[in-house]
Amino acid sequence: MPKHVNEDSVAIRGLSEEDVADLKEAFDNFDRNGDGTIDSVELATVLRSLGYSPTKDQLKKLMDKVDLDGTGDISFEEFVVLMRVGGMETDYEKEINGAFFFFDKNGDGQVDRQELAEIMRGLGDKLTDEEIDLLINAADKDKDGTISMKEFVTFMFDEKAVHK
Repeated sequence: MPKHVNEDSVAIRGLSEEDVADLKEAFDNFDRNGDGTIDSVELATVLRSLGYSPTKDQLKKLMDKVDLDGTGDISFEEFVVLMRVGGMETDYEKEINGAFFFFDKNGDGQVDRQELAEIMRGLGDKLTDEEIDLLINAADKDKDGTISMKEFVTFMFDEKAVHK
């Protein structure tokens, strides 16, 4: 078991020593200042190195979700929980999540018509207003005029929707 890891921690139960060592190594790499926690600045650095461009609001929401004890920092145990519960995404899932954050320019958790149009045109796609509306309508399952993360993921995984 790596040094400074509480062997009685609920977070690591059921993990092999090798898994714990790998998680500890990753945690230590993210903990840039070596204080034993990951703060929001370190988290932002990590996310950017993975290709994400989180807004301050998105960072705050993620920190609030992960920081179970409310200290404002992510401990090793909280990091392990994050990685076990929701942090171990496939490369494809990372790409889709990254794409959503790319499209969600204002960081409100929704992609609206204007954001989609700006991004698509910025990428060189000369889509008409009708084509933008078709994309929004194909993905917008709850018909609120925006695409949520869930709708975006569903749309990206739905072959029939992509080829309509």
